[in-house]
Amino acid sequence: MDLTARLLRFAAARPHVLVVAAAGHTAERLAVEAELARRGWPAAMSPADTDVLVVAGIPGPELAPVIEALWQQVPAPRARADVPGTTVVGAVLDQAVALLAD
Repeated sequence: MDLTARLLRFAAARPHVLVVAAAGHTAERLAVEAELARRGWPAAMSPADTDVLVVAGIPGPELAPVIEALWQQVPAPRARADVPGTTVVGAVLDQAVALLAD
């Protein structure tokens, strides 16, 4: 196994997460924050510090371009997790961390 793969897996074990909540999707944001706390994943303070960008809820036409601009500022390796509902939070975060580790 090469060094890059090991470092990616190490970083993916505890990614820094930046959560963006769409208007009217407080339940999704709270579910994401609870799951992040349960996993012990720290919050990112800026796009430059972000490994996983989580979009809680479905953004409207005004927020979507802002999220896209934010996403462009997140350095690689990176993963984006869209959480459309509270029941998929764990699975979506698992997919994001798997993508980050790959």
